[in-house]
This record gives sequence, C-alpha cells and structure tokens, in this order.
Amino acid sequence: MNEVHWLYENKHIHFALCGSSIRKIKKGQADLLGGRGIQYELFGFFAHELGANFDLIRLLNNGYLPPIYFSSRPMRLLNTYVSLYLKEEVAAEGLVRRLPVYSEFLNKAALYDGAPVQYSTIARETGVSGETIRGYFEILCDTLLGRFLPAYRRRQKRRVVKAPEFYFTDVGVVNFLVKRSNLTPGTELFGKAFENWVFHELCAYNVYMDKFAEMYYWQLSSGIEVDFIINHID
Repeated sequence: MNEVHWLYENKHIHFALCGSSIRKIKKGQADLLGGRGIQYELFGFFAHELGANFDLIRLLNNGYLPPIYFSSRPMRLLNTYVSLYLKEEVAAEGLVRRLPVYSEFLNKAALYDGAPVQYSTIARETGVSGETIRGYFEILCDTLLGRFLPAYRRRQKRRVVKAPEFYFTDVGVVNFLVKRSNLTPGTELFGKAFENWVFHELCAYNVYMDKFAEMYYWQLSSGIEVDFIINHID
C-alpha cells in the first residue's frame, strides 16, 4: 500500500485493488490511502442485475454467488466454498487458532442468521469465551462474509431488544451450514431465507446507488418486530 501511495502521488498512476478481506491490512497498520482511494463493494446477484434470469426460489435455495446460482448441483459447490474458503483459507491466514471450534461456530452462527446475536449463548454452546465469539464475528465481517444490522434505539417508549442482528452475505452458505434445502414458499425456512434476501437487496441498492442510508431493525422484548428501518424516524 505504501508503494501504491507513492506511485499515485509521484507518477499519477491509478490502481484498481481487489480483495476479499482487509483484515490483515487494518491489523498491520498499513497505509489505507485516506482521501485518495474510493472503496467499492461487489455483492452477489441481486434482482435487477439478473433481469429475465431472476428466479426467487432458485435464488433462495442456491444463493447469490453467480457460479452457484446457475449450477444444477449447488450443494457440491457450496461444500467446496465453505470447506476451502470459509474454513481452510481463514485458518491458513492465521485468523483463527482452533479450526474445529471455528467450524462449530460457523454452524451456530448460521442458525442465528437474521436474529439478535447473543455472544454468551453461542459461547456456551461452543465452549469458548464470549470475546472469542465476538472476534469470530469480526472475522466474518472483515472477510465480507456477513454484516451486522444494529437495533433501532431512538424514541424508546417500550422495552426493546438492543443486540445487533447478523446476516450472512449469501443465503446459500446459510442453507449449507444449517443443512436445509428445497425451500418452498409458505414455509418458515423459506421466510427466513426471504428475509436474508431482502436485506441483501437493500444493502446492494444502498451501495450501488450511493444512497448512504442507515439501516436498523426494531424488536420489542415480546417478540414483535419490524425487520428493517431505513434512516431515522423523527
């Protein structure tokens, strides 16, 4: 990054730098090209992009990754993606020390997709500390495998859930980790996958159209919930 900075300033060379994780750069205190670089994020397929090829049932079963969306055997590709990237490559990069525990964490985290994150609960289920679980979620965010949705806290008049929700960036990965397939409309699992897809569409539109909107969810302690709130309500 230092060389890129120097070449940009002295030779006026422009770069397109691609990657799937900025964790090592951030942790290594590298030059992040503040004020000189523009960050773009590329999502999996979204509805407008697919056009006539859009198939909601296929999308919620196969996921948003282009090769897997069009595959006739998506689970085989998802198995390779999960085992080689989500687990092995993360371990090879030195991001986790205990791969079996991290693998178990992924399975547990997938069960909480679209739900408020309770670090202590997942920690008890996996046998590690809450801080370790928090760090694992940070890895998923830094490697662009998931993102948090904060709770809406303004104008509180009732007891509301304050923990953030977490969504994987690809519903196909969630399907594979929790071993669900053949999702059909009208079922509870289809509804959960549909919620992930709606969040995916909102995030993609927000980034691609430069809306810079803030997104939240709102949930009472009784369980009544508004899945998505866009910007603040005054």
